[in-house]
Amino acid sequence: MPLSIASYSHFLETLPDGVLLINSSGKIALANSQVSELFGYRPDELQGQSVQILVPEIKRGTHIGHVAGFLSNPKRRMMGTVMELSGMCKDGSEFPVDIMLSPMEMDGAMFIVCAVRNITQIKQMQDALKKAFEHERELARIDPLTGAANRRTFHELAQREIERSRRYKYPFTIGYFDLDDFKAINDQFGHKVGDEILCAVVKYADRRLRKTDLFARLGGDEFAFLLVETGPELARTIISKFQQDVFLQIQEVNSPVTFSIGVLTCIDSSLTIDEILKKVDDLMYSVKREGKNAIKYSVYRD
Repeated sequence: MPLSIASYSHFLETLPDGVLLINSSGKIALANSQVSELFGYRPDELQGQSVQILVPEIKRGTHIGHVAGFLSNPKRRMMGTVMELSGMCKDGSEFPVDIMLSPMEMDGAMFIVCAVRNITQIKQMQDALKKAFEHERELARIDPLTGAANRRTFHELAQREIERSRRYKYPFTIGYFDLDDFKAINDQFGHKVGDEILCAVVKYADRRLRKTDLFARLGGDEFAFLLVETGPELARTIISKFQQDVFLQIQEVNSPVTFSIGVLTCIDSSLTIDEILKKVDDLMYSVKREGKNAIKYSVYRD
């Protein structure tokens, strides 16, 4: 027995989603009560209206083309295939929707069955998950205490700079330092004061180093910096000034902190980032052994 619009309307009322029956002219032949609840129209207000009445004005032009395209090549489209659609209520407000489209012949004519679902909660959940993912990704690259780049970020960017240096044949400098006797500071003044000092170091370092340089907290009270396109003479100028300025700033907050710094300038180097950091670490610890609060420079070339 062929379907009729009259018999089909009773079936639509049993469905949980809003469902529209749209004729080949793009007009609404039938709408269940769920559609009325979604869009704020009475069923009789929708009957005979263009389906464009439910589409945001800015999207109506393209929507007309979509309807014509579907009618010329009718093919079922399930929900979940497009997630950037919007519906417009009678009061002009908009909300995200997902739709299912299916062709159907009824009373000797072709119709589009369109099921509409409000996906506001789904979008909110997606946005929340996206924000959580972005936050976790940021935490994976940024030191949560100080806001400086972390060890992972430093390794990645430094390795990229090493490869760029090899290609264009210019030097770069990597420095490694920690705070002298930092454990004693934590023991004497407490970890809160220790954390404030670490944050202050990053704050002043960001101000003193060039915007093209990279400063990172590698862990604990250990820090590293990468000076791009920087040879030994310029490195000495930048780092000695950095040490003096940051030292003075830290003293202003009554923190008895000094720095032991190892600095390695690489020229035409084939070393990996791990090999470079090992050499810089050795330089820093030689400063420690020789009395602390100083800088030791070295140049490496293949």
